[in-house]
Amino acid sequence: MGVSVAIGKIKWYKGLYGGRRTCHYLKNKLIYGYADDYPAWQIKHRLTEAELASQRAHQFEYAPLISVVTALYKTPLPFLDAMIDSVRTQTYSNWELCLSDGSGEDSPIADVLRELAASDERIRVVMSDGEILNGHDANTDEPGGPFGISDNTNRALRIARGEFIAFMDHDDLLSPDALFECTAAVNEHRDVDYVYSDEDKTDMKGRRFFMPHFKPDFNQALLHSTNYISHLSMVRHSLVDEIGGLNAEFDGSQDYDFILRCSEKTDRFIHIPKVLYHWRVNPDSTAGDAASKSYAFDAGKRALDAHFMRVADTEDAPFPAAEPLEVGGVSYPGMYRIRYPLIEQPKISVIIPNKDHIADLKRCLTSLIRTSTYGNVEIIVVENNSKDPKTFDFYRKAQGLDPRIRVVTFQQPGSADPSEVSFNFSAINNFGRRNADGDYLLFLNNDTRVVTDDAIGEMVAQCAQPGVGAVGAKLFYGDGTIQHAGVLLGVSGVADHAFRGFRHDDPGYFGRAVMAQDMSAVTAACMLVRTEVFDEIGGFDETFAVALNDIDLCMRIREAGWRIVFTPFAELTHYESKSRGLDTDDESRKRFEREISLFKEKWLGDAEADNKKLTDPFYNPNLTRERTNYDIQV
Repeated sequence: MGVSVAIGKIKWYKGLYGGRRTCHYLKNKLIYGYADDYPAWQIKHRLTEAELASQRAHQFEYAPLISVVTALYKTPLPFLDAMIDSVRTQTYSNWELCLSDGSGEDSPIADVLRELAASDERIRVVMSDGEILNGHDANTDEPGGPFGISDNTNRALRIARGEFIAFMDHDDLLSPDALFECTAAVNEHRDVDYVYSDEDKTDMKGRRFFMPHFKPDFNQALLHSTNYISHLSMVRHSLVDEIGGLNAEFDGSQDYDFILRCSEKTDRFIHIPKVLYHWRVNPDSTAGDAASKSYAFDAGKRALDAHFMRVADTEDAPFPAAEPLEVGGVSYPGMYRIRYPLIEQPKISVIIPNKDHIADLKRCLTSLIRTSTYGNVEIIVVENNSKDPKTFDFYRKAQGLDPRIRVVTFQQPGSADPSEVSFNFSAINNFGRRNADGDYLLFLNNDTRVVTDDAIGEMVAQCAQPGVGAVGAKLFYGDGTIQHAGVLLGVSGVADHAFRGFRHDDPGYFGRAVMAQDMSAVTAACMLVRTEVFDEIGGFDETFAVALNDIDLCMRIREAGWRIVFTPFAELTHYESKSRGLDTDDESRKRFEREISLFKEKWLGDAEADNKKLTDPFYNPNLTRERTNYDIQV
């Protein structure tokens, strides 16, 4: 292996699996062929013969015909045999396998395909010359070939009779329960249009399995950042017909283009959090070496460009059609950054609670004024019972230096003396909102510093997208490690920050630390919220004076039908102590425990629910609940 190729592979594994574990992964892959805890997970989740037999005997109320569609091109016979065997051994029996041979004249697999079709009437084949085996459908293709991946797949689609289409590559494998689980999903969700599952990689021999991709539920912002859905995908046939099958213009990322077009027509996606598909690592495929197919990622960029051009012409367009949208790459192949244009600058009300801590506040304000390029802001400092006279001197100077800065003094209702005010983060921020008149509210801790000059503009552009109610930024500790990359529910107790403590440039699990994505919650240390949404849900719940108020706010925003987006392209330093932990004095500890109980009562229905966990649709249940590093839960 040349040095340049080795470096390319390392960057690819880092991009997929996270740099924090890359060396460990590569060592285990080179020596053992797998990494981390996945072998133990496989043993734990492996179906027994009794369970497989039970699936075979199961009678579904709704048992649709599923057409497994595969494009063939000079497929090596061992791979072809293994792929077909993985379909034939499915525990769900109402399937057909639709194959199209795009190998061209003198196809090396023609005789094998004839034998297969003769041995099983469920195997339907379009030969290279246009002849159809086990079917009488008219074929409109000119005979010959070879055919590209999209055209070849479309040939197979034209002989498919199933109500659902399951896409499969010619050298990959299905788990034996794949179609059973998909059928169970459509029985539970009768109106579903698109079903997808988790997946892993398998070696060339199909014996070892590694690099599992445990995916989130449907995640619109993440889909606009990468094709995380991929395999296994099963789609309603009528939807396939509606969007016109695959588009050869995007060969290399034809599946990404296909998924994007599906998402324009339906939001009825269902995710099965089980590994139902094994992607064979072929040195000539993107599964083995992404750098070897850079054209595929260029095609992905063009697919995104085309997607946004189409949605710009719709009634709910995220931006005017006349404005260009920039799609750029992230540091890793197949990951993209969407720069949404801001036609005008809506007013942003930056709300910063403060009690003394002049140095922190000065640093925060200075970064807002000098670093940020976003101009239409008002900065509201909410004074909360400061004691140091120098604090008030600083307030006067700051307001004199920049007219956008205002200081308002928080008083609890019914209290005439500000010195009687106790700390209540929720009440302080609600008071700040009552003194704000911006279109968006940016809640910001006084111990933060804006790092990227377009941080506010990036957050506003994301929050302006249809259906987005709030946006969170990427925060770093003072030593440069990650403090916040979104919030995971049900992790480390009630909730915790994703990738907390990871290295500054670590991409995280499958790039999740470096791509914009939907999250269940983000921290109010830096959170932008539509003012209309904040008012609609009644602002912060003042029951939560110190802890969990931002998590509760985000959960109510999502409950009201709005999305929460995390963007890694708005960076701030948060000088919160990395090792601070929870307050340890008795009063603070009791208050924290009380608010935990109140939160559990509100969202779990049980204040003592120690064994119950919040579910997070954007965090796979196969991943650990003990840490925020996306390790496998064994």
